[in-house]
Amino acid sequence: MSIESEEFEQWLEHPFTRALMVKAQRIQDACKDSWEGQSWGAPINELPARLPLEQLAYLRGKSDAFKSLAALKYRDLFKESTNDDGK
Repeated sequence: MSIESEEFEQWLEHPFTRALMVKAQRIQDACKDSWEGQSWGAPINELPARLPLEQLAYLRGKSDAFKSLAALKYRDLFKESTNDDGK
């Protein structure tokens, strides 16, 4: 199945898609706010114990994933290539 760039742009303008993108932005912002809220007021010497690296990596990864979704472009999904790995 082939999707043309015009169809993709129409999909981006659909009310459901626009609501999805707003939600993705909110999730991204919430992850950043959580990171900041947990770390900013803590004494520097307590940060490693209060914010395990795994938790920070999770928050950053989730934020980055939703940031990518909210910024999705036609070429990100339908780039001309011989395979689907983006190369």
